[in-house]
Amino acid sequence: MDDIFYSSTGATLGTGSSTSGATATANVTFRPVETPRIADPDNIRKLKHQITKLENELTLERNENTSLLSKINDLEQKVTKQNQVGIDVFNDKELKIILSKIHPDKNQNKPSYNELTKKINLWRSK
Repeated sequence: MDDIFYSSTGATLGTGSSTSGATATANVTFRPVETPRIADPDNIRKLKHQITKLENELTLERNENTSLLSKINDLEQKVTKQNQVGIDVFNDKELKIILSKIHPDKNQNKPSYNELTKKINLWRSK
């Protein structure tokens, strides 16, 4: 039976064995395996060009990811702001109604109503 093995040095090992009685012999042959020439200037130039091209593609992908993350953050901030209730959700007419209901004169001049009235008037002036 003939077996072929490849060594780590690139050589091909072949065995041819024959048996006669209790004695076995093996014939080992070496055939060098041709390796590609990396040191060729054309190959080096092509590989450098390919590496540069891949690095440029990677930079473009990073920039696109950064841009998308920025858009996501902006949208999250908009959603957060929309979920917060602020004075800007009331129009001037609605604020006047609120002021008429919480005016300190109508609520025994309590300090809390006085503070609320001041804040709402301040917001209306902005």
